[in-house]
Amino acid sequence: MKKNMVIRLLSLVLIVVSLSFSTVGASSVGAAATQKINAIVRLGIFKGDPDGNLRMDEKIIRSELVTAFVRAVGMENDKNKLNLTFKDIDSTHWAYNFIGIAVNNGLITGYPDNTVGPDRFITYSEALTLIIRTLGYQEVLSSGNWPDNVIKKCQELGVISGSSIPKDKELTREEVASLIYNALTVEF
Repeated sequence: MKKNMVIRLLSLVLIVVSLSFSTVGASSVGAAATQKINAIVRLGIFKGDPDGNLRMDEKIIRSELVTAFVRAVGMENDKNKLNLTFKDIDSTHWAYNFIGIAVNNGLITGYPDNTVGPDRFITYSEALTLIIRTLGYQEVLSSGNWPDNVIKKCQELGVISGSSIPKDKELTREEVASLIYNALTVEF
């Protein structure tokens, strides 16, 4: 499974690199963010609400982030039987299949109280943990103290540069788009 995910991510890296040469706005900070967002949208990782609005300045919920990561690694068409037992989600939830795919592939595990928090805002530490699992570095989670171990590994990989963001900060879609873009460009 790890090998397949790495191959998928490497394929996406090539696509991201080719998309990153598109025309963007004039502002250097704005241009960099726009470039990352455009790449994530073109890859189909972010699709927006039913009206196509990305609402990049709004916070992102866990089910939206999990959906983005399932799309990022090309698993959205996974046909494995899903039977989630979390007490806070059922098969009528719009992201049930995406969350099931993520659980079946070890990208998320849920909380000790048997919840998955699909409609809770995602924190910086939780987003980085999802990145670490998606990139195949699950062993990091069993060494050191969470979330410091995850932040350190993300720094080593170049997903983040520094840790000035509070660990419990709830992230916006724009911040998540940047993290996803950076994760897709990690060199293995």
